[in-house]
Amino acid sequence: KFENKTFLKRLTVDMIKIAEENAVFEFKEIDRGAIGMISQSYRLMSPQMVRYSMLSGGSISAKQLYQNGDIPVIVSTGESALERAEAVARVISTKDRDLLIDTKKALNGLEKNFDPENDMRLEQAFTFSNNIKGKSSSLRRTFLDKSKL
Repeated sequence: KFENKTFLKRLTVDMIKIAEENAVFEFKEIDRGAIGMISQSYRLMSPQMVRYSMLSGGSISAKQLYQNGDIPVIVSTGESALERAEAVARVISTKDRDLLIDTKKALNGLEKNFDPENDMRLEQAFTFSNNIKGKSSSLRRTFLDKSKL
């Protein structure tokens, strides 16, 4: 059992996705002149869904992600996602700590090419390049002008 509850919550949040059934995920970076969240999105959903959401700026519902197998646990409206996450954490906390840590390392190691630090640098480099070209600035101005309405 874990004595360190902070470690347990981080481990659980990192391993298992839980969403409310009415949640909507939007990745509007392309409309704002930025390139970002790609690395993290690959841990949330399948590559095809990542490509759709990043290139279109479209919305994806939690129900769609659940049906696609990208979110294993979905809670109904009125049910607490936090309480469900804590219930999952309690189950995980009964497992051997060393085996949990090694399993997490194995899972991370098997996710091909997952390197969030370098991936985010790549995203930032493309955003910076588009800033220099003036593309990002004009998209941000358009977005800010629309948000004032």
